[in-house]
Amino acid sequence: MSNHEATPSRRRLLGQLSAAAVGGSALAATGLVGGGRAGASTGDNLVAGRTVTSSELTALHAIDGSGFEAVARKDSFGLHGITHYIGLWGESGKDLVFVGETTRGEHVGVWGQTHNTCNHDKIGVRGEVVGGGGTGVEGISAPFGYGVRGFSGRGFGVRGEVTNAEGIGVSGSGPGVGVKGEGETGVLGVGTAGQTGVRGTTPTNGWGVWGSSETGHGVHGDAGSGGVGVFGRAQPNGYGVSGESAAGFGVHGQASTGIGVSGNSSNNGWGVRGTAANGGWGVQGISDTSIGVRGDSTGGTGVRGESQTETGVYGRSINHTGVTGYGGIFGVVGQCDAGGTAVTGTSSNGGVGVRGASLPTGYGVRGESESGFGVRGDAVTGIGVSGVSTKSVGVSGQGRWGGQFQGSRAAIRLVPTSSAGAPTVSNHLQGELVCDKDGGLWFCKASGTPGTWVQIA
Repeated sequence: MSNHEATPSRRRLLGQLSAAAVGGSALAATGLVGGGRAGASTGDNLVAGRTVTSSELTALHAIDGSGFEAVARKDSFGLHGITHYIGLWGESGKDLVFVGETTRGEHVGVWGQTHNTCNHDKIGVRGEVVGGGGTGVEGISAPFGYGVRGFSGRGFGVRGEVTNAEGIGVSGSGPGVGVKGEGETGVLGVGTAGQTGVRGTTPTNGWGVWGSSETGHGVHGDAGSGGVGVFGRAQPNGYGVSGESAAGFGVHGQASTGIGVSGNSSNNGWGVRGTAANGGWGVQGISDTSIGVRGDSTGGTGVRGESQTETGVYGRSINHTGVTGYGGIFGVVGQCDAGGTAVTGTSSNGGVGVRGASLPTGYGVRGESESGFGVRGDAVTGIGVSGVSTKSVGVSGQGRWGGQFQGSRAAIRLVPTSSAGAPTVSNHLQGELVCDKDGGLWFCKASGTPGTWVQIA
């Protein structure tokens, strides 16, 4: 008996596992007795070490026990099938057809190889289920390792295809990670005809798609011209995209010349909404040299802020303007329904609380009220309302009474000029009042240069 011959108990050639040579296929048991492959014709016995050359079916059947077992030692094949079509074919109505085992960790239990020399898709190992509900190819690894592992130079290591739109090409399930991809691109999904490249769903409170990164991007989306890098859609009362952060940014948008974060709403919703608790900011915008937060609207409100007890919109600038509003009619509109302040501005260290500019005409700041104050200014030791104009009127009032003044010391005060007597230079208008440095009060009766003045006190 040869050193490579299996024991008699392992050479039973009959069993419920069949190996058939179909259409000229060859069945060869290498590593058994015999000095080489010799041909055998139809009707001859199946002899180890000889090749069956008949075109008819050669089958092995058994009622009980192992069907066919081929054992090879060293670096050889236990069972080797070579053909133009199918090298080894097995069918089973209940259990496994082929089982491949190896005792060495770097070797392979089942190996399939194909040479693609024509314009057909060749398959190294193929498993097929007829009737549904089964598994074509199953790989099991315990406790570690790979159940199924595929290698490819430039193609696909493992590829799954389905013919029905409701099927799944590759499915992974597990108590931990269902599908894991590692590489420069861990998982690549390509959608055809406007469909989805990668889709994640969860039935309850989980995450459809989860991305995590130590220092990079957990989820990164790129889009071509006019596309969307990351798109989120939600049913009513849900979130299309939600971001959370313990101390950083929940959602961060960055653009070189475009828009970092854009939000759109088509039916009375919010394009972008930010909420914060415990003294934080719902939405914060920061810019080195330009605008931190900008809102544009063709028919509605560019930026709107609401608060039950605090400030609806808050703007702060260290060296410039906290909030700037531009508009065809009104740059900034403030509305208050509960006796509070529609627009409030606070400045420290000599700045401006609220500043309005209008070019070339119009109102820098305009206030309207049904029965209260259109514009009101309060100050503890400074000036409540101040108006400055280099070439025109500093403060103007119109109404049944153009101006109404009330004070605990005096209703109105005229600041004395630096000279005595009536003005002697410049153009003056009828109706002007001037207090000179000696306390004389002068009234302009007629416009002119310097005008006609009379002393009334």
